[in-house]
Amino acid sequence: MTIRTTKKQFLQEIPEEAKGEFEKRFFLLLAMKYSYSRRDFLMEEDLETNSLRAFNEDLKALIKGKPVQHIIGFCDF
Repeated sequence: MTIRTTKKQFLQEIPEEAKGEFEKRFFLLLAMKYSYSRRDFLMEEDLETNSLRAFNEDLKALIKGKPVQHIIGFCDF
């Protein structure tokens, strides 16, 4: 599974009105925890298999309502 496929899959589980916010958190999580930029996404570069599995678990936690700051381990002010 690729990052692009993962995004599509998880967006199907999100209510329409929350998709914009979820997308922001999706890319924040990728950038802050996995050092994966939007450029990487656009260039269709993928995470390693272990990182992709961990990312999927992080997305599940995000969907369940866990704050993205708790998932990445810090918060910018």
